[in-house]
Amino acid sequence: MRTFTIIAITTLLFIPAWLYADDDDDDRRGSRGAAATQRLPASASLTQYQAECGACHLAYPPGMLPTGSWVRLLDGLADHFGENAELDPEVRTSLRVWLGKNAAEQGTHSTSKKVLKSARGESPLKISELRFIKKEHDEIDPAVFKRPAVKTVANCGACHLDAEQWSFSERRIEIPR
Repeated sequence: MRTFTIIAITTLLFIPAWLYADDDDDDRRGSRGAAATQRLPASASLTQYQAECGACHLAYPPGMLPTGSWVRLLDGLADHFGENAELDPEVRTSLRVWLGKNAAEQGTHSTSKKVLKSARGESPLKISELRFIKKEHDEIDPAVFKRPAVKTVANCGACHLDAEQWSFSERRIEIPR
């Protein structure tokens, strides 16, 4: 019996991590693909954010960037990744306040803690610059991001079926061909 116990313990200690490793956090949190964001209360600011930003791209969950990133983005709308996305000053101020109240520091998204850790005190302009986003996508062939239907890591909705609901579960992905 003692030999069996020693063998069992030794085997468990030396099981390669890759056998049980999974970079998807859904299982560890038990969410099983549930929406990845705490529900933000409906508000005029949320509607405005989705209308203004969502007109051109996914209106990313505010909790997926720190406050400083949102400030930098709003201050640089005259050249928003090659496009002029300027807003009326009143709208920009309203969005700045709302995004600050819902940014990563406020923990409004299940990944907010990872965002802050990955940002290392900096204010990246792109979610795709965050280390943990890079890690989540490192197993995907880089050629996927050159496909016309995908184009970039920032085009979350190309693969994540529930991106519009701010859920990015690995269980709800279809990679376009």
